[in-house]
Amino acid sequence: MSAEAVPPWDRAHQLERLRVVEASLPADPDELRTIVDTSDDLICVTEIDGRFRWVNRAFQRRLGYTPGSLVGVQSFSLIHPDDVGAVLEAARSPANAITVAFRFRHADGSWVHVEMNRRIAYDDVGNRTGTVIVSRDVTARRLAEDRFRLLSEHSPIGIYIAQDREIRYVNPRFEQLTGFSAEELIGSDPLQLVLPEDRQMVHDCAVAMLKGERQAEYEYRILNRAGEIRWIMESLVSIEYEGRRAALGNYIDVTERKAQDEELQRTIKELARSNEELGQFAYVASHDLQEPLRMVASFTQLLGRRYKGKLDEDADEFIRYAVQGVNRMQQLINDLLDYSRVGTRGNPMMPVDCDKVIARVLDSLTTRIDENDATVTIGPMPTIVADAMQLEQLFQNLIGNALKYRGEAAPAVSVTAAEERDGWHFQVKDNGIGIDPAYAERIFIIFQRLHGKEEYEGTGIGLAICKKIVDRHGGRIWVESSPGQGSTFHFILPNGGTNQS
Repeated sequence: MSAEAVPPWDRAHQLERLRVVEASLPADPDELRTIVDTSDDLICVTEIDGRFRWVNRAFQRRLGYTPGSLVGVQSFSLIHPDDVGAVLEAARSPANAITVAFRFRHADGSWVHVEMNRRIAYDDVGNRTGTVIVSRDVTARRLAEDRFRLLSEHSPIGIYIAQDREIRYVNPRFEQLTGFSAEELIGSDPLQLVLPEDRQMVHDCAVAMLKGERQAEYEYRILNRAGEIRWIMESLVSIEYEGRRAALGNYIDVTERKAQDEELQRTIKELARSNEELGQFAYVASHDLQEPLRMVASFTQLLGRRYKGKLDEDADEFIRYAVQGVNRMQQLINDLLDYSRVGTRGNPMMPVDCDKVIARVLDSLTTRIDENDATVTIGPMPTIVADAMQLEQLFQNLIGNALKYRGEAAPAVSVTAAEERDGWHFQVKDNGIGIDPAYAERIFIIFQRLHGKEEYEGTGIGLAICKKIVDRHGGRIWVESSPGQGSTFHFILPNGGTNQS
C-alpha cells in the first residue's frame, strides 16, 4: 500500500503516536535493539514488498533459521499456501494494527502456527517504510484446539462454547439434541433454548460458575426445534477461548431417565400406600380374628375339662387337637402382627445401650434358661443408634432359638460384638443341632420351617422378623452352620443407624 493511500489525518495521527513511542524508548539504538532482540516474541521488520529486512533471535531460534539467512527472503514464500490469501488481505488493509493467524514454514519443513500483530512503519514525513511484525508461536494451543475439535466432533455428548452470552461453537451432537443447525446456533444466546421457567436458574448457575471459577452442574428443560420439551443435564466449566474467558457446556439428554425417575417415585408412593393399607389390614384383621379364636379356645378348653374321662379316648384326643390348633392360630396371628409392624409401626432411631437391651431379654428368658440348664455368655456391648424395642425383639428371637434348637448337651450361647468398617458386627453362637448350609438363606423367609411343628413349636416367622428388623436398620444378617455343629448368626448394624421410621 502506498503512502498516498493513507488519509492525511491518519498519517498525522500515526506520526504523533510514533513520537510518543519514540519518547518512551531508549535513546541508544543499540540498547533498543538489545531489548527487541532478547524478547521471547517473534519480531521481524519487512520491506514494503514483503521481504525480510531484520528478524530477532527468538524468530530465528524458534523457526530453526540461522542468523542472517532470512534477510532479503520473501516472507510470503514461507507462509502456508492455504493461508497466503488471508495474510495478503491483512497486508492490504489500511488499518495500522492488524492481527491474523497463519502457518509459517519451519526450517525443517514443518509448519508452525503463529498469531501475527502487524504494524505499518513510517518515516518522519509519513511515508511508509515497511512493516513491523510481532508474532507468537501458538502451535501447542492450536494442536490442543484441533484435538478438542476432533474429540468433540465424535463425542456422544452435546458440547458448546459460549462467550458474552453468544454461542461460539457447537458440535454435531449438540445440533442433534436441539434440532438446530450450527449456522442457526452460532451467535445466538444459549438461554433462548431454555424453557422460560428455567432460564433464571440456568443464568444464576452460569454466573456463579464464571465468578467463582468452579464447575456447575444442573438440570433444566429446553424446547427443541420440533417443539418437544427435553430434560438436559448440563456441566458448565470456565475456559479460555481465543484469548478471552468463555464457558464450555456439556449437554446430556436425560429425558428418559427423568421419566423413569418419576415413574419410580410414583411406584414407591403407591407401594408405601399399599404397605400402609396392608399393615392396617393386618392389624385390624388380627384383632377381629383374636376374639372368635379366644371364644373357641375358651369353650373347647371348658369342654375338655368338663368331659375329660367321661367320653371315649378319641373324644379327649379330638378336644386336645382343637385346643392346640386354636393356640397355634393365636400365636400365628400374633407373629404376623409383629412382622407387619416392623416396617410400619417402628419407633424412632435413638442411642441404645445394648447391654441393657440384652439384660431385659435374659430376664424374660430366665425360666427357659433354667429349664435347659443353659449357659449364656455376653461379651462387651456397644451403644448404637437403633429402635430399642425392635433390637430387643431381635436378640430375643436369636437367643430363644438357640435355647429351642438344642442338642444333647446343655445349651451354651455366646453373644459378642465387634466394630468393623461397615458397622457393629454382632454374633449369636450356639452349640445346638445346626442347619444344613443349603437352607442358610431359606430360613429367613416367612413361613419357611426346617422342622415339623411336632418336633419344635413355632410359626416359622421369627427369623423373618429378625431379617426385617435388620433391613430396617440398614444392615444385613446371615448364618454360618453345619448339622450337629451348632450355628452362628451374624448381623451388622451401621454405626450411625438408618432412620427409616
